[in-house]
Amino acid sequence: VSAAISAGLPFNVSLNWAAETTLESPFLSLRVRTKPRALSDGLSEPLDWDDCGLELAPDAWHEAIADDVVLLDVRNSYESELGAFDGARPLETETFADSWDKLDAILAETDPARPVFMYCTGGVRCVKAGAYVKQRLGFASVFRLRDGVVGYERWLADAATPPESRFRGRNFVFDRRASSGPGRLVAEPSGAADEGASGLFGVSEISEVSEIITEEHEDEEDDAERRGGDYA
Repeated sequence: VSAAISAGLPFNVSLNWAAETTLESPFLSLRVRTKPRALSDGLSEPLDWDDCGLELAPDAWHEAIADDVVLLDVRNSYESELGAFDGARPLETETFADSWDKLDAILAETDPARPVFMYCTGGVRCVKAGAYVKQRLGFASVFRLRDGVVGYERWLADAATPPESRFRGRNFVFDRRASSGPGRLVAEPSGAADEGASGLFGVSEISEVSEIITEEHEDEEDDAERRGGDYA
């Protein structure tokens, strides 16, 4: 399958293939489409995606974030609330297109000479966020986690003697599995602590959230395509 798909691509690209065994199909539907871009970002002017910082393998990432570093979680708020790396600062966005103003604000008081580390679910969002931080905000040293949280989990699972994970909680995924990883659900949705509620998602609740988000994104994407606009 991978060879057939790669042969049909109009450009030379390396695809990251990964597979997991599940008890049922994790996807609501299968849709194969030609898209103008891998991820809608809302930027009026494109950036050079090749100039997006350095990619760190999971083992190097694990060691690097043990220090006191600027560590950004460039996923959306509902993802960060389920799990995150120790010391990470979430952008608290609802869609990826909200990231730019958040990055401007978070890094406004940070010395551009200081290294910035960032991660997402699979690595795609960090390419764009890294390019923005380098080219628009002027940070010289930007690092991202290769294959994102998914790659980090895979590295831990394959290690003969895995170290203690620096990722706490679980990793939100955009399919019916809802989340992945061995961690307990530890994070609270926004505002839960102020209201005195526990804020913990149960497994069935996460599944419902994941399905709702997936269905809404599919509906919004279809509507955006009909209007000829961008989907974020």
